[in-house]
Amino acid sequence: MSEAEPCASAPMVGLAAVIVAATLDEPRVLTVPVPGQPAGRAEGLPAGPLEPAHPTLERGLRAWVERQTGQSLGYVEQLYTFGDRNRRPAGQHALSVAYLALAREARPAA
Repeated sequence: MSEAEPCASAPMVGLAAVIVAATLDEPRVLTVPVPGQPAGRAEGLPAGPLEPAHPTLERGLRAWVERQTGQSLGYVEQLYTFGDRNRRPAGQHALSVAYLALAREARPAA
C-alpha cells in the first residue's frame, strides 16, 4: 500500500479525561479502577471508545465519565489528539482524544 492510499479500515477512536476537582480546597485528578492491571497500576483515567450512539466526541466523553464515575462534568476542553501509527498491537491505527475536565465533588457532611 502506498502512502497516498487510504487505510483499509477506519481507526478506532478512544476518549480519555483528565478530571480535576477540588476536595477540601485541594486540587486532585480523579481516577477510576482499571481491571486486569498489575498492582500499583490499578487506577487510570476515565476512558472509553467513541460509540456510534455518541453524537459528538465531547458527548461521548461525558457519557463515559458519568458511566464510570457517576459524576457529571462541568467545563471540558480538548487537550490533544494522539494519532501515531502502531500505537496498538498488530499495527491497528488508533486515535486517542484527551480532554481536561473540571468537576465538583460533593461536599462532605459537616
